[in-house]
Amino acid sequence: MNSESGNQSQTILTLVVIGALAAPLALVLFVVFALIGGLSALDLVWAVVLGVIGASLVIWRLTSRAVISALAELQADPIEPADEPRLVNLVEGLALSSGVAQPELYLIDDEACNSCVLADQNRAIMVLTSGMLSTLDRIQLEAVVANALARIRSGDAASATVARTLFGALLMEPFGAMVEPIAKAGLERLIAPHSDINTDQAAVTITRYPPGLAAALEALAQKPVGPETASRANDHLWLVSPASAAGRSTVAPVSPLGLRIDVLHEL
Repeated sequence: MNSESGNQSQTILTLVVIGALAAPLALVLFVVFALIGGLSALDLVWAVVLGVIGASLVIWRLTSRAVISALAELQADPIEPADEPRLVNLVEGLALSSGVAQPELYLIDDEACNSCVLADQNRAIMVLTSGMLSTLDRIQLEAVVANALARIRSGDAASATVARTLFGALLMEPFGAMVEPIAKAGLERLIAPHSDINTDQAAVTITRYPPGLAAALEALAQKPVGPETASRANDHLWLVSPASAAGRSTVAPVSPLGLRIDVLHEL
């Protein structure tokens, strides 16, 4: 799937999410007005219509700012080409060969070793920790970049970014435990089971070297992967889930790191 198809998928995704969330809200308004009584059938219809429009505008606003809000939470800074020429050259070359628009690059100054991808219809951002850049060699870093591009190309990065805004954010305190079932159901709707394994397989079609990504994941398995700005809200965005790596339960569907590595070794 090319970047244009990914954008179309994101548009469809946003509309589906709006419909799925706005419809129940409109139904609630309908019931409330019906219980109040004294309103004509036309008034009730207008109440539903206005409820759908209002809910849709709110949700559209949230999804349109999904990348901005996620980036703010990560506290990442733009990477200047002169600061990381190795990374910039890898991204430029792989983006060109894979037909994916070159993502913006951001850095989190943290010793943890991890990366994540944010995307919407208009932009894509790859965020890396300084720990990852200092840990991985060129072949391993190339594999990680390919993984990010594969997520962008498939539309998974956009889905995950929207999922963080609409559902992941519900997991934050003080109401996290109370609404976890709702967040879990929403995340499972937007993030397919084993999507990380599928992305790994798509990534190695870009580099044509499965051992490179396997080696990168093995390196991450030996390092802390949870930067300070990692949270339950953004856990599913990372290349390696900080919660899963720490032995904690995850709300979004995440494949065990060992399984991902085993699959890559079988390719």
